[in-house]
Amino acid sequence: MIDILKQIEDPRQAQGKRYSLWFILIIAIVAVMCGSKSYSKISEWGKNHKEIIKSSLDIKTRKIPCASTFYNILSKIDVKVFENIIYEYIGKKVDKNDAIAYDGKTMRGTRKRGGEFSHLLSAFSHKLAGTLFQISVESKTNEISAIQEIFKKMNLENKIATMDALLTQTEIAKTIIEKKGDYVMIAKDNQLELKEDIDFSIKVEEKTKINLQKTHIQQKKGMAE
Repeated sequence: MIDILKQIEDPRQAQGKRYSLWFILIIAIVAVMCGSKSYSKISEWGKNHKEIIKSSLDIKTRKIPCASTFYNILSKIDVKVFENIIYEYIGKKVDKNDAIAYDGKTMRGTRKRGGEFSHLLSAFSHKLAGTLFQISVESKTNEISAIQEIFKKMNLENKIATMDALLTQTEIAKTIIEKKGDYVMIAKDNQLELKEDIDFSIKVEEKTKINLQKTHIQQKKGMAE
């Protein structure tokens, strides 16, 4: 993780640096994962766990950055670059044959005055039990186009994509197949033709199995006679 964080460009001038950028970022990441939701809470978490941080990272720093330092630095980081680097790192940890759930969620408590709630489309790894990638979308209906942006950044080979009925779309299925993945999609009554085709295919397969079983039984009888 440290090597990954060192790839991020430091927005500060070389003179007057007290802390390495990767050191500030890794404290912020772990603090947020532990529930810190403000710059002051991030700094407080770091100070409360200073000895563990020093021993885990094998460093000899005497101080943990204050809240204003976290604010001044994190507010200047290119968010897109940061996200891409982190998601790339997490993506490499995904096992083959993992199932990835693609799902959109409207975030509670994010509605701005006169506006709409924030809506996120995420890719969630079943094996890692964590989010691999997420993208903000204007509304639930925009998930169809947004998922293609997620696909561009992910390795779908040997992965199983699961999703709800909204994302059961021909173009989405084609993209997954082109990237050598598999999918499990839901077909509801509002996709009647697709649902009927699936029902028909299942009935044909079941009938074929029954016929094969009958043929096998008849062949055994013939051999016995």
